[in-house]
Amino acid sequence: MNEAEVEIVGVVRKQLGLMFPGETRPEIRIVAGDVHLTGVGLDRTYWYRFGDLNDKRVSLRSTDEIGDDGWYFLMLGHDVDTTKLSQNEELIFETIALMSPMEISFNRLVYSSEYRANIRMVDTFSEGRVFLTGDAAHPTGGQGLNSSVQDSFNLCWKLALVEKGLADKSLLDTYNQERLPVITEMLEMNTSILKRARTTGVMDAGLPTLLYMLGIYCHFSSILNGFATPMERKPMNTYKILDESELEAGDRAPDAPKLLHVQPGESDSVTLFSLYRP
Repeated sequence: MNEAEVEIVGVVRKQLGLMFPGETRPEIRIVAGDVHLTGVGLDRTYWYRFGDLNDKRVSLRSTDEIGDDGWYFLMLGHDVDTTKLSQNEELIFETIALMSPMEISFNRLVYSSEYRANIRMVDTFSEGRVFLTGDAAHPTGGQGLNSSVQDSFNLCWKLALVEKGLADKSLLDTYNQERLPVITEMLEMNTSILKRARTTGVMDAGLPTLLYMLGIYCHFSSILNGFATPMERKPMNTYKILDESELEAGDRAPDAPKLLHVQPGESDSVTLFSLYRP
């Protein structure tokens, strides 16, 4: 069966009966994978891109997870048969070698898969005692890992407090309240970037710094009851540039530089953000 006809797998989502509105863009396909290779002049500190989106593009980024000769690759293009390419190791090697201006020596392919753009998300991130995070809720290309980790960050501390009896279970309702608007806006921005890339042939044309996910806000969370009036908590953009001169309830806490360790022998200054680093 052609992959374009394969329904997105989501066992938990389907068992819960959750809606999964959106669209699949079958014309947007990418081959991704890991490969062991070496090349004269290849510097592992750089991310290489050869070609352009209007014809054919190959991208190489080093990955130490599979070895000191490991590279993660992406291949795409209007006339690229991604289904055939993803299933043919020799053709993958041939394409990388053809697109790269450097002399490449291949060792072996670790894996390859075909990716297709799915612009979808569930209509709720929770149902009863079940909570969805990451791709189970929103298979978002390019922001998947970042958004999945932040889903988990948002949910886990709330689960911990409720499980320990330190918070009412109603706290768990705020997971959906806070993450659903963030992912909705992120999906809209990603879709806009995808359309622009298809038009210009440049994937990173005009990427907004807001997508760095350092400016996520929760002005609409019920946690703010008692701290902001309903008018102040009306839904607004979930991404914005932090204005430390005018903070309000629901804003992301600004960094606090030059904090000091209190443990003996640890006198180096730290920041608030570094203390909360995962």
